[in-house]
Amino acid sequence: MYLKRLDLQGFKSFPEKVKLEFNPGVTAVVGPNGSGKSNVSDAVRWVLGEQRAKSLRGDKMEDIIFAGTENRKPLGFAEVSILIDNQDGKLPLDYSEVQVTRRVFRSGESEYRINGTACRLKDIQELFMDTGVGREGYSIIGQGRIDEILSTKGDDRRRIFEEAAGIVKYKTRKNEAIYKLEKEQQNLLRVDDIIGELEVQVGPLERASAKAKEYLRLKEHLKQAETEAFCRDAERIDSQLGKLEQDEAAAKEQMADSMAKSNAEKEEALFLREKAEELDALLQQQNDEMTELRAEMEKTEGEIRLREEQRANDAANISRIREEIAEKSRKQQENAAEQATCESKRNAMKLEMERQQNALDALEESYASLSTALTQDESKAESFKDEIFEQIRIGTEAKGEISKREAMKGQFLARKEQLLTEKEYTESRLHQFAVHLQSIFVIWNRNWTPWSMTEVMQWNRNSGRKPAFPVRKSVFPRPVPVCLS
Repeated sequence: MYLKRLDLQGFKSFPEKVKLEFNPGVTAVVGPNGSGKSNVSDAVRWVLGEQRAKSLRGDKMEDIIFAGTENRKPLGFAEVSILIDNQDGKLPLDYSEVQVTRRVFRSGESEYRINGTACRLKDIQELFMDTGVGREGYSIIGQGRIDEILSTKGDDRRRIFEEAAGIVKYKTRKNEAIYKLEKEQQNLLRVDDIIGELEVQVGPLERASAKAKEYLRLKEHLKQAETEAFCRDAERIDSQLGKLEQDEAAAKEQMADSMAKSNAEKEEALFLREKAEELDALLQQQNDEMTELRAEMEKTEGEIRLREEQRANDAANISRIREEIAEKSRKQQENAAEQATCESKRNAMKLEMERQQNALDALEESYASLSTALTQDESKAESFKDEIFEQIRIGTEAKGEISKREAMKGQFLARKEQLLTEKEYTESRLHQFAVHLQSIFVIWNRNWTPWSMTEVMQWNRNSGRKPAFPVRKSVFPRPVPVCLS
């Protein structure tokens, strides 16, 4: 395994894309100070996973991007690719050549690739573990690195020997496994704490669950009852609607029959009118006076047709025509018989028309009453539906209020139990305090005796105070404080 090529673009002093080819053997980079020799080793260290800007002789990671000159603008990214020959299979990849690429942007984003495939920084670090080529390996030793290795502690030097021995990968995996085990142990402790808390809540939760199940059962029962009631009402309303529809259909059939009869009678009346017109023509030929009568009859017939369309005031017009025809008949004695025949036919026709009109009006009134009843029933059905929905809403609100009251009741009962416990504890403390005070008073009365007048005077002279009269004396020099616990 050896380094074959190094590609740089935008890394420190390499704004253009540069390819450095390395052949087997020793390759030396020679140049004056400040020419960028160390930048080549920094590029190799950086592409192998170096994360510390100090190791790359910078303050932050953006310092490795070409910052620009007077004649060139700064670049927005830096990219380094390293090509390693892997024909001996030193690297755990099934490729004869392994290319590792790293790119960083000024926004702070980074990209890592192995043979053009995106990967993680951890994958690159694990790839070069135990090969001596990693960022902590012994293959890359910068300026002053030898003195630093020899002067540091044994633990720091041990890393280099472990890298050379090829146990860094396993040690790293071991440390990761230990860290994961410790993290899982902490998770188990937290799980135990959570289980302990949940066990305390099991009892109340079971009671709450029982109440909730009972509530759901009652709610389902109420829902079924409401559904059954609604279905019964719907069936009743449907049956009523069916009856009304049947009545409406029957009324429509009757109306259709009446209309058919009325049309037939109108056709017959039209035929009779034609006959009457023929008779009027004959009467006009017979007598000039019949001309006026025919005109009046035609006028009367026009009014009859108009009254048939308007369905009103037909009887008065026909009576007036009958009176006029009778008056003219008296004047025409010779045509009395024929005029009487024509008048009798007209009267019969009018009577039949009036009878049919009355039947038609009765049917229309029946149809109107049935339509009104149907409209009222439909409005009642809508009002029943609104009342049912309102009752459902009121029941839902009542259920919520009951649940809220039950929760408040539980809180009040818990507070009551707490207050009863505190009351019992306070009463026990008061009882202990009273017993203790009683014992103190008994001891106090036993250790005090009354003074005589002589003792009082002697005490006043010895103390040099004004005469006083202490009532009691004590065998103790001063009252003994007592701890009340």
